[in-house]
Amino acid sequence: MGHSSATSTATPPEHFVCPLTLEVMEDPVRHTATGHSFERKAILKWFWSGHASCPLTRLPLHPSELVSNDALSQEIEVWRQLTRIVKRRSSRESSSSSKRDENHDQQANVDRLLSMRNRVLERRAQKMQAHMSLLKRG
Repeated sequence: MGHSSATSTATPPEHFVCPLTLEVMEDPVRHTATGHSFERKAILKWFWSGHASCPLTRLPLHPSELVSNDALSQEIEVWRQLTRIVKRRSSRESSSSSKRDENHDQQANVDRLLSMRNRVLERRAQKMQAHMSLLKRG
């Protein structure tokens, strides 16, 4: 997958983010009067701290008007799973790219060492030939 897919998957859709916490919701609830969703703990804290109205519309708010938003919860869970898959793939691709680079570097080192060894062996062979020809003359 390309970089743009990973980025768009990692950035949550706006409606997954609680307007109070500015974080992806864990336990979304929907205010039945307005249709807006909030993180359950955040909206209850808002209410119990003395606010009797919706933080977005200022319409009256009561905890009895909050219902679990199961559809949104499922959407968020699917998005989280996709994000994990994309991160794993991206990590694997990055890891395999760096392994390829590492393997390439190792192969270059092996080639360099083999080349050095071959030069050493050639010099030894030349010295032995020179030594043999001296012995034959002598």
